[in-house]
Amino acid sequence: MAVDDFRNARSISRLASANGLRIDVLIEVDVRTHRCGLEPGKPVLALAKEIQSLEGIRLRGLMGYEGFAGSIIDLEERRGACSRALDSIIRTRDMLEDAGIDVEVVSLGSTGTYRISGSCPGVTEIRAGSYVLSSAKHKKNRSRV
Repeated sequence: MAVDDFRNARSISRLASANGLRIDVLIEVDVRTHRCGLEPGKPVLALAKEIQSLEGIRLRGLMGYEGFAGSIIDLEERRGACSRALDSIIRTRDMLEDAGIDVEVVSLGSTGTYRISGSCPGVTEIRAGSYVLSSAKHKKNRSRV
């Protein structure tokens, strides 16, 4: 489950605790998609520290979505945009670990960038959603990755 706000994490915590559960969560990091998630760095660290105080919830790591880079046709431009996004989440992971917060999972996802993201040291999971369906847009771009 992904969270990017303490109020959301607290609600999950209350529900889990009331039912004797422990729910794993990832903090969503905005890696330049600007659709959801926290800015990389200190905002993520602050939320991670707050989550550690909650019962019924366990922080497992970070997730981001670099999908904006998948639509870039030029391969070098796509790699550059994807690399900048990946760098921001990896630096955030390092910041959390330097603060003593274990980050087991770094999850990213985009069909158009799965090969780039999948080769990034530190990424533990790829969520390439439309890859299985192989939409026409991705067929065209995938051949160039």
